[in-house]
Amino acid sequence: MDLTPNYDGFRHQLQQSLPKLSPTGDELIDVALTVLRTAGGTVCDVDSALDILVDNAIEEFGFAPRDVYNGVLNLSQTRDNHKEALEGLNYPKLQAIITAFRKDHLLERPSHRVVAVYPEISHPRHEEWKIAFKSILISKRAEELMKSEELENLRDTCDYFRTTPEASILAGWGFEAMGHRLLFNGWRGPTPLRMETNLRDPPTFSIKPPQPPNTSLPSLEPLPADASVVTVNFADGVGDVTLDNGKYYKAAVTNNPLFDSFTINYYPSEPIVSISIFQMTISPDHKGSPKGYDIIRKIKESVEERLRIAHSSARVKVAYFLVCPGTKTRYT
Repeated sequence: MDLTPNYDGFRHQLQQSLPKLSPTGDELIDVALTVLRTAGGTVCDVDSALDILVDNAIEEFGFAPRDVYNGVLNLSQTRDNHKEALEGLNYPKLQAIITAFRKDHLLERPSHRVVAVYPEISHPRHEEWKIAFKSILISKRAEELMKSEELENLRDTCDYFRTTPEASILAGWGFEAMGHRLLFNGWRGPTPLRMETNLRDPPTFSIKPPQPPNTSLPSLEPLPADASVVTVNFADGVGDVTLDNGKYYKAAVTNNPLFDSFTINYYPSEPIVSISIFQMTISPDHKGSPKGYDIIRKIKESVEERLRIAHSSARVKVAYFLVCPGTKTRYT
């Protein structure tokens, strides 16, 4: 069935470009081929190629059929449309979007390219509507665009999300954004509490308050004034990780199953290299240790290899920090 007059031509040209994925001179096809090359492997049939393009569109723009379809046939234009909708977004405007939806259950343009709504059935006869960013990628872009906002504005917005039922899912995003800001600017929060771990492989971590402060953990020393944020896409390995101080490593836009960021403290004269892993969450139950711990191992192995190259005998110590709103709940 033809969904648009352009579909048959797009499908035919895409099929002709497989499996070499060589440029065609057609911008729409060449952008799609770039996505297929990034996915890796050889794509021999057009249906498999379209599956990959659909998955990519969902990852970038969420599940709205219109966005997914446009994200396959005209990816560049769809990206531009969403980028334009995000430009100029700040916390007051985001709160205004939530307030308007809460009042009239309407999303005015162009907010429909930033957030999406969906029903949540909390009782067989009771349905509530929730609002959230359309995708993880859009939420990360929104965070980057609003990173210059004052921390106090971020706190107020996070509190607003937590106390607004329709926007409760955005509270986690707001808290993560605030956590990144605090860690990058130098931690000034409470002394870390010790997390318990089991002896399984991979281990799981938990904290059961009340706990005394853990003075054995490495200190969360402030990053230098010229510190930089390095985004790491773990699907491409951990090649971006170095021994240089002053780097705050953030997981790429795809959701990491165990942690959000990490830092590495290395001083040639010290016998210990500290890798501090940070997970920001408002949920008391956060799964994903098996996949996430494998990534931590790769980071540790990369640091150890770089130490060998530098002819350093320093040992690597890993500390896992859970950054959460309070300590009245057991976190796992």
